[in-house]
Formats: sequence, structure tokens, C-alpha cells
Amino acid sequence: MRAETNGHVSLSTDSGTATVALHGEIDLANVMQVDRCVSQGLAQRAVRLLVIDLAACTYLDSTGLGALVRAYERSQRGGCGFTVKHANGVTRRVIEATELDRVLPVED
Repeated sequence: MRAETNGHVSLSTDSGTATVALHGEIDLANVMQVDRCVSQGLAQRAVRLLVIDLAACTYLDSTGLGALVRAYERSQRGGCGFTVKHANGVTRRVIEATELDRVLPVED
């Protein structure tokens, strides 16, 4: 298992799964950290599933939602599975209000 932390975002890999965990508020000021961790996770040859973990995420603005969509598209292009986990409270409501839960696989 490998783990990296970069401010509001951390990346860990284990058994073919790359997990990008978002912490606190994800907005224009730090969305590039999300994109960077997603790129690093998908660059791992053994990765077959990309998980975006929102358990510790308290806020997503439109740039954060865009990062989720980009991560999904990149994983699909690379033949990698994708899921969003632990979207709760505000993050769940924002995903549902924008109907991204109809496009992105979202699990509790």
C-alpha cells in the first residue's frame, strides 16, 4: 500500500485500487491537487479501480464537481473502473442536485 498526502487530497493504492480521498473544502484553490492525485493513481499499472472517497470532504464547488467528471472520463478511457464513495451531507446534496449521480457511480 502506498499513500501520499497533498493538502486537501490524499492518494493510496492497494490491491489494484487507487483511492483519492478528498478532505475539507474542494474548490478552485485546490482542485488541481485532485487532478494531480487522480493522474498519479491512474498511472499505476496495476490499478483497475479508481475510488474517489468523499467521507472527509465538507464542500465541493463546480470546479470540484468538474474534477469528479474528469476523473470518471479519464478512468473510462483507460479501461479502469470508477466509483465515488461516502458522499454525505452537502457533498451528496450537490451531486444529486446537479444530477451527477445519474452519470457517476455513487456508493454509500
